[in-house]
Amino acid sequence: MHQSSSNHSVQLMRCAQKMCNGFSLIELMIVVSILGITAALAAPSFASWIADTKTRSIAEAIQNGVRLAQGEAVKRSVRVQFVLTDNAPIAAGVAASATGKNWVIQTMQRANPGTVDEFLQGASLGSVSSTSLVTASAAVVTFNSFGRVEVPAQDVTYALTNPKGSRSLNVIVSRSGSVRMCDPAFNGTGNQLACTP
Repeated sequence: MHQSSSNHSVQLMRCAQKMCNGFSLIELMIVVSILGITAALAAPSFASWIADTKTRSIAEAIQNGVRLAQGEAVKRSVRVQFVLTDNAPIAAGVAASATGKNWVIQTMQRANPGTVDEFLQGASLGSVSSTSLVTASAAVVTFNSFGRVEVPAQDVTYALTNPKGSRSLNVIVSRSGSVRMCDPAFNGTGNQLACTP
């Protein structure tokens, strides 16, 4: 017991001689400066990452909306439209816009295929702002009861860009009903991210 207390007092004396009081102000300022420089260097890539994340979120929202419309067409055995619009997504029969910031899913009448019957669902592409752009090759996609694209007569591409980001994405809806997201920067065969096969 006496040996233990004598070792403790020797350690205290050594600590007092070495100034074991913690960090000095200079050491603390050096660490804060290094952290500030690192944060300043990382900020531009972080802003680009945020913009790319918004672009990805918008692409996923469009992809999920298109798949929902396709599923409703098969489930209800009627023609269903996926419509991009600038109107509030709360009712059927909205004006279509190829650069819309909202989408609406609506059924078409069986007896009169050109007339909207019922509003099913709508949503906002909340992350779309003046810096994020959506451009569709067709503002309206109509699915038949087999889940295939009936109108328009070609594949539909939703191009998503954000000038503040480093990545653009496309959502492609083929005539056969295939819906996929791809990156136009990638090309060539064998790359699953490529927009061209």
